[in-house]
Amino acid sequence: MRKEKQEELDQKISSFQIQYLTPLQEQSHFLKVVPYNVKLKNGITFKRERLLKNNKDGSASITMAITDNDEVLFVIEPRVFTREGVGVGLPAGYVEKAEDMIEAASRELLEETGYLAGNMQVLGSFYQDEGCSGALNYGLLATQCKKVGAQHLDKDEHIEIFQCTIDEAYELLEKGYIKGANSQLTMLFAKPYLKR
Repeated sequence: MRKEKQEELDQKISSFQIQYLTPLQEQSHFLKVVPYNVKLKNGITFKRERLLKNNKDGSASITMAITDNDEVLFVIEPRVFTREGVGVGLPAGYVEKAEDMIEAASRELLEETGYLAGNMQVLGSFYQDEGCSGALNYGLLATQCKKVGAQHLDKDEHIEIFQCTIDEAYELLEKGYIKGANSQLTMLFAKPYLKR
């Protein structure tokens, strides 16, 4: 990786390091756990708990976005419950009601980065956590992305954008900077489609 890009990335990661983390004494309004009794056709019964996100299954779109200059767009954001406290990953977000995965990916890419894709294709899908969720995530590849505006982040969303070459993006993956399975899988899905 180019020295100046490494320094830029390290500075952005450093700015999101956690100073303190304090539990709140309030109920969650976003996450909900619903217990179920399950009975199979063979007569076996057991209990399971389902995780809902904002009363939905939490399906999401994860987008490997390539600019018209052949650079990959990454988002750097606080991931406070990880060991690092900061995540480097691809733009992503939940699929809203009445949206398909491409609409969700386009909306989230624009909101998180200010970029609009020229082309968008679905690469594959995978469950987020089959043990407690029905969330089906979609990996997408967006090409010919152009900057059309500023970020439009939610109130508690804090994102820095990082751009690098395709080769540098896969170097970040190999060096362990990208720890999120959603981003890792999407990058692996995208690899055969990219000219490097």
